[in-house]
Amino acid sequence: MMFITRLITEFGEYHYTPDYVRGVLVEITGILIEVLLLSIAVPVIFYFVRRVRTRPIRAMVDFYLFQIFHKVTRMFLRMASISDLMPILAEEQKHNPKFEIYSHFVYGNLENILFVLKRTFAKGDTFRTEVDKRSIDDFKEFRTISDRCLEEIDRLAAMLVGVPDIQQELFQMRILVYPLRDLYDEVITDIKDSEKEPFRRNLHSYDVQQQAEQLTTIIDSIFTKRRKLIDSMMKHQQWRSYAQLFLSIVRRWAQIRICRFRRRPYRDFIAPSPVPDMLQEWRERDQMSREQAAQTLGIPVREYSDYENGYRQPAMHLWEKVKPYLRKANDVIKEKQRTEQSTPPYSENHGGSPQG
Repeated sequence: MMFITRLITEFGEYHYTPDYVRGVLVEITGILIEVLLLSIAVPVIFYFVRRVRTRPIRAMVDFYLFQIFHKVTRMFLRMASISDLMPILAEEQKHNPKFEIYSHFVYGNLENILFVLKRTFAKGDTFRTEVDKRSIDDFKEFRTISDRCLEEIDRLAAMLVGVPDIQQELFQMRILVYPLRDLYDEVITDIKDSEKEPFRRNLHSYDVQQQAEQLTTIIDSIFTKRRKLIDSMMKHQQWRSYAQLFLSIVRRWAQIRICRFRRRPYRDFIAPSPVPDMLQEWRERDQMSREQAAQTLGIPVREYSDYENGYRQPAMHLWEKVKPYLRKANDVIKEKQRTEQSTPPYSENHGGSPQG
């Protein structure tokens, strides 16, 4: 009781001193710094957690986006009357041996298509000249392709209601395709309203070229950025498969040692081999011990036991020695089955008269 009274008295004398005020200020400052750090760290942590959790979804969205990019870019290739990419790609590879011509199994040859389009746009009015040759039916088909791209984007956005960030990205992609569809409508209307090729169509051709060139540049930028996620996930999956393979090898090695220590046969859980069962069946069919079987094959008993128990796989030259014995045993079984099938079934009246 006296200790508490003294503590209260000393505190009453101390809280008027400068040291007390300085200590309170230091404590408040520390609390404010901690709150500031937490207010920055917590959103950052949640951001990275969300990015990691949505990686599969974002990769799926990127895959579908790349399919839409394929439709749009191939439409531009048709506008430019380019049906074969190889001449342009092969010409570039002659000047640049490091240039790759390939088709990725996830996003296809989109990179090569974008290169050909950029090379075509760099040739001045070549693209616009080819657009002038397109008929009204061609532009109707281009409008249909644009409508289908918009429908796929809308369908994909509806599936991702719970991921607003990805929905926003899809909406931005929709804004890119929508003006192109409207431009095709204007060209179709302009052609319909004129009995002969109008002067306005040349202006529309210029607009189509500008729109296609800008959209190709944007698609190239988005593709270059978003392909990194798919490449990263593929690399991660590849390393994961390597790790699983390594772990399976270690697991197999450990299980063989355990089975050998316990003197139990081992069967591979990944790729079970029929060799141990075939050796055991051959040996038991000929009523041989392991020592006799090893002597027949001309190998040590321990080596044969390892083969029959599944601890080791026989080499090719040894397997060639075993094949004749197994083939002979199989021939004996087939002959026995053939004899049993040719023997008439036993009859109760056999050897007696029908009347008994």
